[in-house]
Amino acid sequence: MVIIKSEGQMINSYRNKKFVSSMDGLREAEKKEIILEGICIKCDRENNLKIKLGNIIGTIPYDELSNGADHMRISEAWTMVNKPVQFLVERIESGDSYGVVLSRKRAMNIVREEIWGKLKLGDYVSGTIKVIDSEKAMVDIGCGNLAVLSKDDVCDVKLDNILERFHVGEEIEARIKDKDKNNIFISTKEFWEIWDKNIKDIEEGTFVSGVIKNKISNGVLIELNEHVRGIANYYKGTSYGDVVTVYIKKIDPVKKRIKVEIVTDDYEFYKKEKEDFKEKTKDNIIGKKDNSRRWEGSFKGKSPFVIVQGEQREIEHFGNDYVSIYQIIFDVKHNYINEIHYKILEIVNKHRYVTSKQITDIMNYYKFDTTQERIKRAMKICLKKQLLERCFFANNGGCSSYKVYSLGKNGADLLRYRGNKSYWNPLESVEKPDKIKKVLATNQIITAYMKCSHDFKNYYINQIITAKEDDIATVRASAIIYTEQNDYVYEVIRRKENWEKCLCDKLTRYEKVFENIEFTNLEFDKKPKFVICGEDKEQNIEISDLLKGMDFKNLRILYTVDKLNLVENFENSIYEIK
Repeated sequence: MVIIKSEGQMINSYRNKKFVSSMDGLREAEKKEIILEGICIKCDRENNLKIKLGNIIGTIPYDELSNGADHMRISEAWTMVNKPVQFLVERIESGDSYGVVLSRKRAMNIVREEIWGKLKLGDYVSGTIKVIDSEKAMVDIGCGNLAVLSKDDVCDVKLDNILERFHVGEEIEARIKDKDKNNIFISTKEFWEIWDKNIKDIEEGTFVSGVIKNKISNGVLIELNEHVRGIANYYKGTSYGDVVTVYIKKIDPVKKRIKVEIVTDDYEFYKKEKEDFKEKTKDNIIGKKDNSRRWEGSFKGKSPFVIVQGEQREIEHFGNDYVSIYQIIFDVKHNYINEIHYKILEIVNKHRYVTSKQITDIMNYYKFDTTQERIKRAMKICLKKQLLERCFFANNGGCSSYKVYSLGKNGADLLRYRGNKSYWNPLESVEKPDKIKKVLATNQIITAYMKCSHDFKNYYINQIITAKEDDIATVRASAIIYTEQNDYVYEVIRRKENWEKCLCDKLTRYEKVFENIEFTNLEFDKKPKFVICGEDKEQNIEISDLLKGMDFKNLRILYTVDKLNLVENFENSIYEIK
C-alpha cells in the first residue's frame, strides 16, 4: 500500500524512523518498495543530493531527482538542501557507507499513479504549499506531485491576492475539484467555513486564556484553541509556552485573523499610560514632517544621538502578512533578492543599528556599484520582506528626523542560509534608546574615517579586547580604528542612568588592558590612542572632572564629541583636556 503524503509530513513518523535508522531497515524498504523520507544535507557540484538516513548518508543522483511534475529544473537542485525529501531505495552497494542509492523520481511516479488512479472528484487531500504567487498556489499533495489552487477556489470572499490567506510552507486541507491528464485542481472553500465554527466562543471585547507560541516579525502568535491563533504585540517578560490572559481587540472575518492584547496585573495602568502617550503624540503621528522640524529645532547645536528624557522607541510595521523563509528563498532563486540586498544585510548585521545615510556611506566606501536610488528601493524591499526592521524615537517634543534600521528574523535566517554568522536575537526589538544611539554615534565616527581619512585601513565595532596575561582585563570597546599612522580605541558615552559609575568601572578595566596592550587578542602596530566620545563638550568636561581623582599610568585620555565627527569638522575632531 502506498502512503500519500507531501514532503515533510512523514519524516517524524515511527514507520519512517524504523526503516531509515538501520541498514537492515533500508534493505527491507528496498525489497518492498516503501517510500521513505530524509533531510537533504548537501547538493554537490554534479547536482547530486546527499540525504541523511540516521548514521548513513544516501545519494539521489541528479537524473533520479524529479519526473518534472514539481516543475523543478536540475539547476535548482540546491533548493532542496535543508528540506525533507521523499525517495525509494534504488540499491545498496555493500562495503561502502555512502553506497545507498536513492530515487526521488521513481517515488514520484508511483505516487502519481496512485493519485491519478484512485483519487476521484470530491475526495479530500492534505498538502503543503510549495510555490505561490498572486493568482495561484502550487500544492504538494504527495511526494512532490503538485496540485493547482487558484485564487477563486480559496474561499467565497473575492481575494485580490492569494497571499492574503496562504504562504509557502503552510499545510492545508483541500478537496479535489477537477483533474485532467496533467493537472489536479483543488479547492479550500468549504474549509474556511469551519473557521466560523472554531471562533463561535470568541467575541470582541472579551478576555480569554491563551498560550504563547512562536514570535513573528510583528508580534507573537497566541493559541486561543487548537484551531485558532491570534496576533499580539510582544510583551516584555513573556516566552514560548506561557499561559496568558488576552483581550480580544478585533476579529477580521475576511482575512480570518484575530488581533489580541496580552493582559497582566497592571493592565489598567498600562492601558492608561498607553492612551495618555497616544494622546500626547497624536499630532506627531499625523504630521511627521512638522514633527521632524520640531525635533531638529529642539536639537539645534546638538547631536541627534543625544539621550532625551522620556523618549521611546517606536517600531514601524510594514504590512500584516507573515513572510516565511520559503518565500524569501523563492525570491532569491528568481533574483528578486540579490547582491545589493545581501550587502545591506551584512552591514546592518555587523553594526546592529544603522541609519540609511550610514548604510550609503559604508557602501560607497567599499565602492559597491550602485546609486542612492537603488539603495532606497532595495531597503524598501528588505522592509517589505521583513529582512529588516525600522524604528524611530518619539517624545513629547516630536519624533526623530531619521529612521534606524536593524536586522529582522528573516534577514538573520537568510544570512545563515548563505553561510554568514548572524548576531540577531528576538530581544533586539525591545532594546533601549540609549544603547541604540550609542551604536549610531559609533557608526558616525567610523563613516567619518571612511570619508575623510586618507590612510584609513580597517575597523571593528563593539569589539572585545582581552589581555591574554590577565583574564580579568577584558573590555568591550565601542570601536577600534586602524590607520597607516595610528590606531585608535573609541569609547562612546551617552547620558544614561548611572553613566558615571559605569564609565569609572570600564576605565579601570581599560587601564589593565593598556598595561598589557602587547599581549591582547588584537594586534596593534603601536600603542593605540584612547578616545572618549561624549554627547557634547560639556559632558567631556564632566568626565574630565570625574577622573581627576583616578590614577591612570597607562591610559592617556583624548576626547571628541558627535558633532566633531562630521566631514566639515573631522580634521580637528580629537582634543585633550588638561
